[in-house]
Amino acid sequence: MPNALWLPGSVAALSHTKAGLEAKRAAFSDGIVPALGTMNNRRKENPLINTSSLRSRCHWLSLLAAAWVLGSGSVATAQDDDYRISYVRPEVHLSAGGHADLGAGFRVDIAIVPNGFLRNKRDDFALSPGMDIQFFDFRHDAHDKDGPDDDHDPDTVLFIPQLAAQWNVYFPNRAWSIFPELGVAPVIGSWDGRDDVHVDPLAAFGARKHFNRRTALVMRAGWPSGFQIGLSF
Repeated sequence: MPNALWLPGSVAALSHTKAGLEAKRAAFSDGIVPALGTMNNRRKENPLINTSSLRSRCHWLSLLAAAWVLGSGSVATAQDDDYRISYVRPEVHLSAGGHADLGAGFRVDIAIVPNGFLRNKRDDFALSPGMDIQFFDFRHDAHDKDGPDDDHDPDTVLFIPQLAAQWNVYFPNRAWSIFPELGVAPVIGSWDGRDDVHVDPLAAFGARKHFNRRTALVMRAGWPSGFQIGLSF
């Protein structure tokens, strides 16, 4: 009899316990699973986690980076190809003068219209003061006096200060520039047995071969200094 009485009670207890577990599991499922679903939906709707949005942003970032690199290269190239005067441009040169003499001198080109007059801005306008010293005259210093009427002093040195207006036009694709210039050049020296100072007109045409933005080989031909070759820097 005790066994008969225990079995029904035990079965009832187990049934009650099983029913409670089922109820708790159902409640857990009803509460947790929808919450997980909501989180998944929010994750899908979140633009920071959306893979297509990330790909789109990465694409635009890569395009911006490429544009910046190309733009920086273009700016660097444009700067490298800009041979115009940056404030001042010194020059030193040797000269073979129009009076058959040799000498040396310098110029300092000062930009007064840095962007020039052309629409493409490949020119500038400058004032170019300088000085030439002609110290060897082939006609007289290389030999004795030509005769009793030759009063030239073989030790004569000519000082030629000068001021020129210079218009520079640049061809950056070929790394060349050309320039005409006009101005005045007082000539100070002694010949014909007397000291003399007179003012010559200055007219010249020249060209530069640019090695980089600052350095160039300068060639110039004109009056009164003759042919000149030197370097600007």
